[in-house]
Amino acid sequence: MNARQVGFVLVATVLIVGLAGGALVLGQQTLASHSHTYVYRVAVDTESNLTDVTIYAPLPVNDGETLFESYDGVTVVRTPQEVWVPEPDPRAPSDTGGDADWSVAVVETEDGPMLALRATTVEAGTYVFGADTQYEPGRVQTADPWDSAFVLHPAGDVSEDRCAYRYREDDIERCYTHDTRLYADYDASTDASVIVDVSLHGRSEWTFAMANGWNWFDQQTAVTFDDERTGWVVAEGSLHGGAGTYP
Repeated sequence: MNARQVGFVLVATVLIVGLAGGALVLGQQTLASHSHTYVYRVAVDTESNLTDVTIYAPLPVNDGETLFESYDGVTVVRTPQEVWVPEPDPRAPSDTGGDADWSVAVVETEDGPMLALRATTVEAGTYVFGADTQYEPGRVQTADPWDSAFVLHPAGDVSEDRCAYRYREDDIERCYTHDTRLYADYDASTDASVIVDVSLHGRSEWTFAMANGWNWFDQQTAVTFDDERTGWVVAEGSLHGGAGTYP
């Protein structure tokens, strides 16, 4: 074999190895099996008894469609079952509420569909409402979910922001802030404050060969209503995306 033939063989070998490596990386992305989960929670906390309560809270929406329209059998219930999440929210409250005749509905507002919570009487305590989808086929684009996944709406003036903490050291992980709106109106015999906390967890789980993992985003907003702050309120929301591992 002369020098020209040797050179040709070496070049061909390098090309084959490079193509094989690229195919392996692409194969990991395309051959990995994916499932996804959404965990939606709304917590209402009051230290006083309330009457004639109406609350509107953001909903998970994707392309104008709510989570409940896209997944059969998914509805908001009080005291939803616990769902495993990679990094549990230390703020996540337990339902300690007493007697209350809550009704739950999805209503149309000038800001789009929102969750309506109504009650004629509410005893002091914490009330937790939620809905979940678990291990549905397909994946969620957790690093940048705004155009392809369910996120809390209304959401305006979205801007990328510095992450207060990070799970990764690359640029996949991203954090955002945005504006949103909530509404609360109620009567109370004494000065009363009502905290409404809304959160959404979206997670993709993947399996490839002998490996598996998950990545996720968390979105949250909260408002404290009181005698001087009722009705429609503009609040800041945050979204931390792209945490976890990828195939």
